[in-house]
Amino acid sequence: MKFNPKYLGILFVVLSLLPTFWLDSVDPAFISSSLFKLMETKIFPMISIILAIIFIILIEKKKRKESKYKEYLERNFIKNDKLALLTYICTLPLINYLFLWLILFKPSIELYGYYFSHFEWEAKYEVVDVSSCGKISQYGSGCSFMTVTSKENMESYTFRWYEGNHLKMDFLKYLDISLVGRANMFGYYADEIDW
Repeated sequence: MKFNPKYLGILFVVLSLLPTFWLDSVDPAFISSSLFKLMETKIFPMISIILAIIFIILIEKKKRKESKYKEYLERNFIKNDKLALLTYICTLPLINYLFLWLILFKPSIELYGYYFSHFEWEAKYEVVDVSSCGKISQYGSGCSFMTVTSKENMESYTFRWYEGNHLKMDFLKYLDISLVGRANMFGYYADEIDW
């Protein structure tokens, strides 16, 4: 039996989706650090653009070398249409970013921090909003979205909190609270709320 490289691609996709499903089952209350924001807004978009350029160059080289491949691309995708080619070139970095950051790296970084954060952390925040996760949530009325504002830098963060009834958590709105948890270089994980 000959090994088919398509199986390796399928295995890679399945393994890359595992952190996403695992993070969904754990779902920590995560507040991102400046390093995490730098990676999200600067580093990974640049990596996505570079990978898209490399991918386009590789496709062009293969298209020039193999006439069957060139006919396949023209017949099924490009059809000598400049708009389709421009759309392809513009959306490829976005697709790379969505796959690399949202599906592969962000859940992995959050899971790593959740299981390997050993530094204790406490910070003061003001609760701006408390809202229910909705009826669709598997946690029912025990789930609330909390939006807090940092006392140090006035940035807002939103996370899910799974303790107590939403109606009980609603009294925290506009109160000063302390979030206590663990910290690492990528962010902070709130384990409890003190008010």
